[in-house]
Amino acid sequence: MRILLISSITIILSYQLVPNLIERHFNPHVIRRFSTQKNEIALTFDDGPSPVYTPDLLDLLKEQGVHATFFLVAENAQAHPEIVKRMAEEGHAIGLHSLNHRGFWLETPKQTRLDFEESLQIFQDLNIELIGFRPPWGTFNALTRHYASKAGLPIYLWSRNAKDWEIETQPSDIVSRITQNLTAGEIIVLHDAGGDPQAPEHTIEALGTILPQMKKTFRFIPLKGGESRELDTTPVS
Repeated sequence: MRILLISSITIILSYQLVPNLIERHFNPHVIRRFSTQKNEIALTFDDGPSPVYTPDLLDLLKEQGVHATFFLVAENAQAHPEIVKRMAEEGHAIGLHSLNHRGFWLETPKQTRLDFEESLQIFQDLNIELIGFRPPWGTFNALTRHYASKAGLPIYLWSRNAKDWEIETQPSDIVSRITQNLTAGEIIVLHDAGGDPQAPEHTIEALGTILPQMKKTFRFIPLKGGESRELDTTPVS
């Protein structure tokens, strides 16, 4: 019994906990921000597309002349191909955010392989070129980076998190978390789906308020899959 317990703990540590800690906080091959000589920043959106909120967000971005990066859940993309097509046509970059938003620290080696294989097939069928990969909740297991690398997908996390998936997060909170001490090269993570119901409404409202002002200082760029890596060991929240 004791041997079984020790074996189980060893497997959990080596397959889940230790790789997750290293990849999230210390691996220089995981992109948390990008090098730029200009006042450029990247807006990124996770968990979509949503038929309720993503079209309104795309309308706002188009109105403001802002390009962003959408890390899409493959099954959501498959269910709403017209939204994905619009993203691509309007100049936004598209990345992978897993098959169905299951955290990778919960997936077995076989599930991890199938997650990537099925996701990549969906985007191939949609004729979408992916610029990178962001794991749900920024979680990893020992094989996550292997399969992302095998697919030729750089891994993106973020340098700034507005925590906008919570309905308690008000538009004013999002504005503050995005703009306070913002510097060039930052990757901002937001959400156009997932999280609490109606939370994306706060995100869209906040962006409608601050984008016109932010454009006076910063240029918004979509991620391209080839940004310079820049190690940032600040814990991901």
